[in-house]
Amino acid sequence: DNTSRRLNFCSGDKFNTIQDEDKQNALEYRWPNLTTTEAVSKKAQIFWENQYNKHGTCCSELYDKEAYFDLAIELKDKFDLLKILRMHGITPGTSHHTSNQIKNAVKAVTKGVPNVSCFDNFRGTLTELLEIGICFNRAADRVIDCPLPKSCRPKGTKGITFP
Repeated sequence: DNTSRRLNFCSGDKFNTIQDEDKQNALEYRWPNLTTTEAVSKKAQIFWENQYNKHGTCCSELYDKEAYFDLAIELKDKFDLLKILRMHGITPGTSHHTSNQIKNAVKAVTKGVPNVSCFDNFRGTLTELLEIGICFNRAADRVIDCPLPKSCRPKGTKGITFP
């Protein structure tokens, strides 16, 4: 991202399958596809492909595909969102959270305002935390406030649930 707008789906080299098993294992451990099995994730690589085509193509002059995924692993280790949320009392299986609680927990560590995205169940009675995005400058060496940061507006009475 830059300071005024989100950068998504830029021009640049598109994803090709990661062949290195060590890299697959490192990504599966730190950046797994939570909607499928490990075996399917490593073979199809749909999640990593989507992430690279959406975000990696926007920094391809600075990071080739291999460097992009190395950077993703490094940033995951630096900003462990599960640990950050846990430090602020936001743990899996809890509810009654607000977007501001989640944003403030992340900002306390990263110093930047994150994106918080949620998913409403089909009945509109439950809002689950879906994704937290930390935004970086183009060189990915500094966290920035996410431009036009996303927030969640919970449906129902339970606030945001962390599944």
